[in-house]
Amino acid sequence: MFRGLDIIKATINNHDITERIKHYYGVNNDWQNRVWKNKEIFGDNSLKSNYYIEFKSSKNVKYWFNGFVNNLDEYLYAPNYKEEIIEEINNSLSNLNFN
Repeated sequence: MFRGLDIIKATINNHDITERIKHYYGVNNDWQNRVWKNKEIFGDNSLKSNYYIEFKSSKNVKYWFNGFVNNLDEYLYAPNYKEEIIEEINNSLSNLNFN
């Protein structure tokens, strides 16, 4: 089983919603293995709102994404940051030759 990165910050219109987002993100940090609608994640009053969600890896590297709620019934397709995938990307990047 893969475990996603820890959420360390989540805001909507600069209002902290970290604990709310962590509930949907789940104990395995995998969005509970489903896709959520904007209104489920951000609430019925989130239309025309900006959101920001920040994650941190075990090596203290921060990753984030942000967006704008245009439609409450659209699905939030959040990146699936996982330690193993990030490790592979970092290893691949370190093997690149920029000569």
